[in-house]
Amino acid sequence: MRARSEADFDLFVAARSVPLYRTALLMCAGDSATAADAVQTTMVEIWRRWPRVRAMERADAYAKKVLVTSVLRDRRRNPSHLVVVPELPDRAADVADLPARHDLWSVVRELPRMQRAVVVLRYYEDLSEAQTADALGIGIGTVKSHCSRALETLRRALPQEYLSGGGQ
Repeated sequence: MRARSEADFDLFVAARSVPLYRTALLMCAGDSATAADAVQTTMVEIWRRWPRVRAMERADAYAKKVLVTSVLRDRRRNPSHLVVVPELPDRAADVADLPARHDLWSVVRELPRMQRAVVVLRYYEDLSEAQTADALGIGIGTVKSHCSRALETLRRALPQEYLSGGGQ
């Protein structure tokens, strides 16, 4: 039984590590070491609760919530630990496939941590407001206000062609 549980955990780690790392990297403003640490911390927490997590219908959502909590907790402890990198990670719909998108993510990286977390979860991870609120442990109204402030910052910082769809 234990070997089966460990094998299931290994499969979970193999399936979820890369997507969790991408999310962590965006939430950590490109700091790959901090993102990797957050994923490692997430997997340790998942392993500690593996029998319960394994039985969950949406174990991936739980893992994402643990990751978000880990990233935000680390940012509170080490607010000045930030490394900005010029490239985003690859993904199926390659976020950095157009030069114009690099400018967008450079602005996103500069957002305050909660605004950046909301933008990453809402638009990169495609979570609903309720799912984002749940993942961050905040109210839906707080998600809306962080999102509104972040989008206003993006509108002010980005060239007009982004806003009219010309940067796509």
